[in-house]
Amino acid sequence: MNQIKLLLCCLLFFTLNLSGQDTHFSNYHFTPLTVNPALTGAFKGTFRVGGIYKDNYTFSQSANGYHTINVFGDSPIMKGFRSRDWIGIGLETNQFSFSGSANDAEGNGEKHSLNWTNFKISGSYHFSLDKKQNKVLTLGVQMNTSSLNFNQELLQSGINTRFQYAMGGMDPDMTKYLQAITETTTRGTQARASFRDFVAGLLYVGKTKNAVLRAGFAMEGITRPRYGVRNSGSYTKPIGLHFHAEYDFRLNKTTRIIPAAYYYSLGAANALNVNGRIKYLVNEEKDFTLVGGLGVRNFRQGLLLVGAEFGKYQVGGSFDFDLGDSAIASQGFHGFEVALIYTGIIYKKPKAVPVILCPRI
Repeated sequence: MNQIKLLLCCLLFFTLNLSGQDTHFSNYHFTPLTVNPALTGAFKGTFRVGGIYKDNYTFSQSANGYHTINVFGDSPIMKGFRSRDWIGIGLETNQFSFSGSANDAEGNGEKHSLNWTNFKISGSYHFSLDKKQNKVLTLGVQMNTSSLNFNQELLQSGINTRFQYAMGGMDPDMTKYLQAITETTTRGTQARASFRDFVAGLLYVGKTKNAVLRAGFAMEGITRPRYGVRNSGSYTKPIGLHFHAEYDFRLNKTTRIIPAAYYYSLGAANALNVNGRIKYLVNEEKDFTLVGGLGVRNFRQGLLLVGAEFGKYQVGGSFDFDLGDSAIASQGFHGFEVALIYTGIIYKKPKAVPVILCPRI
């Protein structure tokens, strides 16, 4: 009951002050190193590799799509200072891209684009609070090398044809996000930047016989890196915050229910993903489980989560549907994701002790 109360408090906190941005994944369970570096090496196995692809608004009327791809790998590489502790390392790369065109007052078209590429190295120390590793507190750190290339003037003005309402409205989510990352002290039309950022996070995992609570917090932009742009101006990256929690409990022998929430903010832009998944064991001998769920992001998109788990593989997908006025431009369909995780186990070969038989036998 105490774990349930903690989760409810987290959900209540997440609902405060929502503005909106939608570059993060609906199926964020498939991007653990993006959510929190403390999730590095937080799994049972020798190594884990995965990837996810997100597509927003490609099929919208008169709109250009946003595309995001993420690939990662991590591993619990060694024991810590105590035998029940362990250390994890991980690598991740992702790219967020958008391109489009807009017409000026004279009807002349002008192209604009945004490409944001990140390469991340993370490490974590998992400190077991008991001998059986049922309660674990983890500290994670991450170094992120980023590269930005964008048409500053058009993106700052909010002109993006991804979201053109039938009545001429603006995108309430992405416009805030683009303005947050492209604000500079210059008025140049082009900007290129590369910078290094650091992320730190904490994770708590508590296990009982039939349930697992996972809750964590991470902060990016700790060193407040400045973007260098072509016209010699600069922009300080805002602080980014990540809060996540989930409560995985076994309803019966075949069914598990997992309510969860993830809140992310970067300056003025932020997003809340509240979701619930059900895992149903179809075939115990083949270790085959079906996954389905529903969720909502910023109360502007409805989420349909689907997937399966079999052996060492996890596959997942999501379909996002716009709600309210957003559905006019997108015809209701916001975007989709496809994802895959493979968890490998490498067994050590046993060392056989040679037996010398007596020659008289």
